[in-house]
Amino acid sequence: MPTSRVPLLVVALALLAPVAAVAGAAWALDRPIGSERWLDRQAALDPPSLWQAQAIDGEFASAPVTVCADGNLHAGFLRPMPTSGTGQCVPIDDRPVQISPYRIRCRLNGHRLQVTTRVQGDPQRDFTVAFEMRGLDAPIPVQTQVRRYRRLGACPPDWSIGDHTDRNGRRRSHVAG
Repeated sequence: MPTSRVPLLVVALALLAPVAAVAGAAWALDRPIGSERWLDRQAALDPPSLWQAQAIDGEFASAPVTVCADGNLHAGFLRPMPTSGTGQCVPIDDRPVQISPYRIRCRLNGHRLQVTTRVQGDPQRDFTVAFEMRGLDAPIPVQTQVRRYRRLGACPPDWSIGDHTDRNGRRRSHVAG
């Protein structure tokens, strides 16, 4: 089976899943999820850090981006799942097929895939994640990517969890609009 590399946008980080997980706790608040009060509570419970992320392999190496991440978002760095324009790969199994390297099966656009990730380095400071995706029921080429993550320190005071820069260094908010 031929091997190809996948652009950073195709094999994107699972950025929305961690946000959805913490959003479920919002029922206990008396203000909307996007309120400053909720954001302040979240930051106090799980102080966010500013991380630099960069695809570092071959033809798809990219300019670094920065992201303000709490613990849930950081966990997504360690276990990326493939996405497409229509959604995220949904795990088929209740638990990983293998823990080290991390291997899980999922379904995306009607196809069963196997996703393998290998983490090297210190996950709290500076590490790389090698990602591999292969089709289990279709002749999908093996797709790979290696990303490097470096913790830069605390998020700037005016940044919220999920705020990030694009590849041109322009700040983007996680909040639509």
